[in-house]
Amino acid sequence: MKQKRNFIRFFAIIIATAMLIMALGACKQEEQTVDIRVMSYNILHPDWTTAANSEVEDRIKLVRDIILDYTPDVIGLQETASVWHTALEIALCDSNTYKFACKLNKTEKPNMTTFLYNTKTLKLVDEYVIDIDEHSDIRVVSVAVFEKLSDGTRFVVTNTHPAPPGQAEDYKRHMTYITSVLKYELQKYKDLPLIMTGDFNTVEQSEYYENFMKDTGVKDAKYEAKTLVREYNTFSGFNKPPKEGNTSCLDHIFVNENASVQLFDVIIDHDAQKASDHLPIYADIMLNTGDR
Repeated sequence: MKQKRNFIRFFAIIIATAMLIMALGACKQEEQTVDIRVMSYNILHPDWTTAANSEVEDRIKLVRDIILDYTPDVIGLQETASVWHTALEIALCDSNTYKFACKLNKTEKPNMTTFLYNTKTLKLVDEYVIDIDEHSDIRVVSVAVFEKLSDGTRFVVTNTHPAPPGQAEDYKRHMTYITSVLKYELQKYKDLPLIMTGDFNTVEQSEYYENFMKDTGVKDAKYEAKTLVREYNTFSGFNKPPKEGNTSCLDHIFVNENASVQLFDVIIDHDAQKASDHLPIYADIMLNTGDR
């Protein structure tokens, strides 16, 4: 009887060990499916608010800490005024961890719809800025092509920021042009993963939101994600908490069929509501290429 009990105990240990090995293997496999982390973040132009403590020097540490804690590979930034460029250079770029892409617009001024990318994980292959309003150099589509240093995989990220819906004619014209531009970019890079970041000023399930996805064929990372960590309204005003019960976003990350979203999150820690009137969002993405 004692020998039988020992055998059962030995057999149970073997099964438990096998299950642990399988679990660790699954975790390792899951980690490998996350190739890049992409963030979209409207950091609030300091001249576009009258709120107290909204100067860049009051907010740069919060923005820096969010970026360094979540360590995205690419960040699509909106409302990046000249003073933000200077502050970010000192806070993030001087250490050579992050660099700007699409730093200047067509008039050689600091591009307000720019990128930061992690130089430890990515190489910049190409960059260009497309105007979407002939009367304004702040409304653009920025496009950057990156290559992963680890395996050479290439992918494309775009960034945009149309006028708000309150400026009805400008908003309608911008969204029409953005849709046209991004359809072209999707065709141009049809064999690569393409990720779109931006403050689209477009509420989920609105007519423009639905039409944009229908016309371009892209999907919203928030609803494609295998794991949705937190869900909040991304625009609630500077120094104000997210509105309870409102989970609709103005800021979006869209992906084409060559990108699989593993995780999506809205960042509310690090006093994010004190850093901007928008909350940053990010997605962990697996890049689907023909080599896999």
